[in-house]
Amino acid sequence: MTEEVERIKNFNVKKRYLRKLPLLEFTTKLYPNIDLHDTYIICAQHLVSTTYSLFHALLKLGLKAYNLSAIGKCYSTDPQAFNEMRKLGIDVCPSSLAFDSHAPYDEQYRENIKKFIETRKKKLSSSKFKKIIILDDGGELINAAKDVLVKKNCSVVGIEQTSSGFHKLKTKKIGFPIINVARSPAKLNYESPIIARLVVNTLVRQIKKLPNHPREVLIIGMGPIGSQIQEALNSKYHVSTYDKFASKSSIKHEAFEKSLIRFDLIIGCTGKSVLKPEQYKLLKNGVILVSASSSDREFNAANLRRGLSSIRNCHANLFAEDINLINCGFPINFAAEYREIDSDELQLTRSLLLAAILQAYNHSDVSCKGFINLDMENQRDIVQKYLSIFGYGKLENREKIAV
Repeated sequence: MTEEVERIKNFNVKKRYLRKLPLLEFTTKLYPNIDLHDTYIICAQHLVSTTYSLFHALLKLGLKAYNLSAIGKCYSTDPQAFNEMRKLGIDVCPSSLAFDSHAPYDEQYRENIKKFIETRKKKLSSSKFKKIIILDDGGELINAAKDVLVKKNCSVVGIEQTSSGFHKLKTKKIGFPIINVARSPAKLNYESPIIARLVVNTLVRQIKKLPNHPREVLIIGMGPIGSQIQEALNSKYHVSTYDKFASKSSIKHEAFEKSLIRFDLIIGCTGKSVLKPEQYKLLKNGVILVSASSSDREFNAANLRRGLSSIRNCHANLFAEDINLINCGFPINFAAEYREIDSDELQLTRSLLLAAILQAYNHSDVSCKGFINLDMENQRDIVQKYLSIFGYGKLENREKIAV
């Protein structure tokens, strides 16, 4: 019996951690007769239990564990998931758990990605693979890998799952196709409410721990997530909004700085920096800052953390310069309660990623470069199944998720 067969046989031992996610199993059946034994997958992902289940599904489809390389981010890496992945023989980068509280996380992560790619050049340059798939969250991995893969003889396909990654990559010259999960209707229309619910539920738990309870709330960034958060909070708080589009703002652009003193709670949903360090002095004493996007960039959190001694826990709530910084400035939907935060509903996201991986494996147009759509029929089928699993009713009009 080969080592790989033995590893597959021992999967049953992992049932205490492996989650039963029927949508993943359903998605696998959309592409029958897939065998990933000749594939290398390198990815940047949130290393949580639903991702462990996604990886498990890939191994069942023939992918060799040592041909799956993954890097995570400190704030969205569940240490238990990290350890379970390594036990399966998956190549998980140790920097996934690294955190320097005095440096902006984007800088740390960019450097980690460069080293991650550099130490895996041999596999990326290997001629033994039929397909190399780059699964990315944020665009940094594809951007760093594109130069290594520019002269690759085998087929290379990228996958980008975030809007920030899409915007980062759309103007760059990429020598291979990228499946655009980020802007897929299924993700935009159905994932955003899930994230918003997780943000609000976690926010309510966090607020209960604070000495002061907010009344005046400002949401900055009225995209899909910000809009959902506003809808959830409207009945409990007085909510104001600010967006680059005046039609979505209750605060005029020229009045933004003067209005900051009013708010007890500010929620950043832009994916960019919304507060400069020099604007901290304009905030109300004891204001609560909450990120609902990615990384720690919404409030330039590293500037607040530098005023404190080094912090090892990236999920700590901090008080600096009369400001309450929740979750160290990282997204509140990635707090330390990993099993609660990693909702079963997120199998929708993992299933869309699995569908993209299987589509990438089947993709044969070598002349195609840049972004391509995630298969629409598969999106519809996955959404229909998701709605039935979670009791949200049927998708009466299958065109509802069309762009």
